[in-house]
Amino acid sequence: MTTGMNILAAVLSGAAALTVLVMMVRTGKPVRRAATSLVEGFCAMAAVDVAGIFTGVSLGFSWFTAAVCGVFGIPGVISLLIMRALAL
Repeated sequence: MTTGMNILAAVLSGAAALTVLVMMVRTGKPVRRAATSLVEGFCAMAAVDVAGIFTGVSLGFSWFTAAVCGVFGIPGVISLLIMRALAL
Protein backbone atom coordinates (compact mmCIF):
# COMPACT_ATOMS: atom_id res chain seq x y z
CA MET A 1 0.00 0.00 0.00
CA THR A 2 1.34 3.41 -0.87
CA THR A 3 1.97 6.18 1.61
CA GLY A 4 -0.97 8.18 0.26
CA MET A 5 -3.33 5.26 0.82
CA ASN A 6 -2.02 4.82 4.37
CA ILE A 7 -2.62 8.49 5.11
CA LEU A 8 -6.11 8.34 3.61
CA ALA A 9 -6.99 5.24 5.64
CA ALA A 10 -5.69 6.87 8.84
CA VAL A 11 -7.64 10.08 8.20
CA LEU A 12 -10.88 8.23 7.43
CA SER A 13 -10.48 5.98 10.47
CA GLY A 14 -9.75 8.97 12.68
CA ALA A 15 -12.79 10.83 11.38
CA ALA A 16 -15.01 7.83 12.02
CA ALA A 17 -13.61 7.40 15.53
CA LEU A 18 -14.10 11.06 16.35
CA THR A 19 -17.68 10.98 15.09
CA VAL A 20 -18.51 7.94 17.21
CA LEU A 21 -16.96 9.47 20.33
CA VAL A 22 -18.80 12.79 19.86
CA MET A 23 -22.11 11.03 19.38
CA MET A 24 -21.47 8.91 22.48
CA VAL A 25 -20.96 12.00 24.63
CA ARG A 26 -23.93 13.85 23.11
CA THR A 27 -26.40 11.16 24.15
CA GLY A 28 -26.08 12.21 27.78
CA LYS A 29 -25.50 8.60 28.81
CA PRO A 30 -21.98 7.83 27.61
CA VAL A 31 -21.49 4.71 29.76
CA ARG A 32 -24.67 3.07 28.47
CA ARG A 33 -23.79 4.04 24.91
CA ALA A 34 -20.26 2.67 25.35
CA ALA A 35 -21.64 -0.65 26.60
CA THR A 36 -24.08 -0.79 23.69
CA SER A 37 -21.28 -0.01 21.25
CA LEU A 38 -19.16 -2.79 22.78
CA VAL A 39 -21.89 -5.38 22.32
CA GLU A 40 -22.74 -4.16 18.80
CA GLY A 41 -19.09 -4.25 17.79
CA PHE A 42 -18.48 -7.78 19.00
CA CYS A 43 -21.72 -8.99 17.38
CA ALA A 44 -20.75 -7.33 14.09
CA MET A 45 -17.27 -8.86 14.26
CA ALA A 46 -18.81 -12.29 14.89
CA ALA A 47 -21.25 -11.79 12.00
CA VAL A 48 -18.40 -10.89 9.64
CA ASP A 49 -16.44 -13.96 10.71
CA VAL A 50 -19.46 -16.25 10.27
CA ALA A 51 -20.21 -14.71 6.87
CA GLY A 52 -16.54 -15.22 6.05
CA ILE A 53 -17.26 -18.92 5.65
CA PHE A 54 -19.31 -18.06 2.58
CA THR A 55 -17.59 -14.89 1.33
CA GLY A 56 -13.96 -15.56 2.17
CA VAL A 57 -13.70 -12.19 4.00
CA SER A 58 -12.92 -12.33 7.70
CA LEU A 59 -11.20 -10.10 10.22
CA GLY A 60 -9.55 -12.65 12.45
CA PHE A 61 -9.19 -12.14 16.16
CA SER A 62 -6.37 -10.12 17.67
CA TRP A 63 -6.18 -7.64 20.52
CA PHE A 64 -6.19 -4.78 18.02
CA THR A 65 -9.33 -5.91 16.18
CA ALA A 66 -11.09 -6.66 19.47
CA ALA A 67 -10.23 -3.20 20.82
CA VAL A 68 -11.37 -1.42 17.66
CA CYS A 69 -14.61 -3.40 17.46
CA GLY A 70 -15.28 -2.99 21.17
CA VAL A 71 -14.62 0.74 21.39
CA PHE A 72 -16.04 1.91 18.06
CA GLY A 73 -18.73 -0.69 17.44
CA ILE A 74 -20.07 -1.19 13.94
CA PRO A 75 -18.15 1.76 12.43
CA GLY A 76 -14.98 0.15 13.78
CA VAL A 77 -15.79 -3.12 12.06
CA ILE A 78 -16.52 -1.30 8.80
CA SER A 79 -13.26 0.64 9.10
CA LEU A 80 -11.31 -2.59 9.60
CA LEU A 81 -12.99 -4.11 6.55
CA ILE A 82 -12.15 -1.04 4.45
CA MET A 83 -8.53 -1.08 5.62
CA ARG A 84 -8.35 -4.78 4.82
CA ALA A 85 -9.75 -4.15 1.31
CA LEU A 86 -7.25 -1.33 0.72
CA ALA A 87 -4.35 -3.52 1.83
CA LEU A 88 -5.07 -6.15 -0.81
